[in-house]
Amino acid sequence: MNGAEIGQSTLPARRANQNRVTWRIILGQKVTAAEEHLLSIVQTESSRTVQNLAPIATLKRVDILFVGPLDLSFSMGIVGQFEAQRFVDTLRAVASAAKNAGRAAGILLTSPKDAARLLEVGYTLLGCSSGGGLLRVAAQSQLEV
Repeated sequence: MNGAEIGQSTLPARRANQNRVTWRIILGQKVTAAEEHLLSIVQTESSRTVQNLAPIATLKRVDILFVGPLDLSFSMGIVGQFEAQRFVDTLRAVASAAKNAGRAAGILLTSPKDAARLLEVGYTLLGCSSGGGLLRVAAQSQLEV
């Protein structure tokens, strides 16, 4: 192969590389624009997360601290004991950390009757059901005679 043939054989590779660079620039701009519209929710479902609430809540891209009550109660060794004082205190701590950092606090309701109390504590995002919960209800309805 002479120099011209080598140049010709590498041309497709050069174009492919230029296309990759071009796409990286275009995608980079779109990613940057998309990041401005992202909602970042940190799931607060473990004792370890609760111990690190303040630094987590102040992270630049965190918008919401969201409690998964069953997982959190499991992590705390009090599975399903949503009225236990330690659990209630933890819910207050999450709401407080979110408020102090200028973030929202959210939670998946274990019962609709808890909504007013949680709003009062400082939760502003209340999830009413989960995929698993909806699936359980649907399956139970099929088993009823």
